[in-house]
Amino acid sequence: MIRSQFIVQGGASCADKMFYNVTNRVVGAPMIYFETTPIGRILNRLTYDIETTDISLSQSMTVMIISLGWFTTGMKRRRFVIYFA
Repeated sequence: MIRSQFIVQGGASCADKMFYNVTNRVVGAPMIYFETTPIGRILNRLTYDIETTDISLSQSMTVMIISLGWFTTGMKRRRFVIYFA
């Protein structure tokens, strides 16, 4: 439960920051970019990139949290085993 909440909140926060940065980069592009590139192509590319980033971000965060849990459990068990050895 806590893991899912952390992934959702962390992913949403990261996605917001990344979307803000991408939007600023596109809006700050030179005018020639908008004259030569159709708006549909820009929107299609942005939505695809954001979707891919959201999916890979949530998967990476899930793997990181699971690995951290395994590491923490392993260190606690190791200390327990060494203590009784």
